[in-house]
Amino acid sequence: MILQQFKIKLKATPIGINFSETMQVIADNYNFTPTTFTNGKFIFSILINPINKIINIALS
Repeated sequence: MILQQFKIKLKATPIGINFSETMQVIADNYNFTPTTFTNGKFIFSILINPINKIINIALS
């Protein structure tokens, strides 16, 4: 789906948008690069946190 079409649908019927559709729009329109980041004492990295690795695999 084209990003503009998604935005129109989001404004008109947000309840009608499902997760897989949202993820497809992101995959089609954005380049994802895994990046380590911190939030206070928490470090989020595919190399450190195995949950992030699972999420990354699921999204690719």
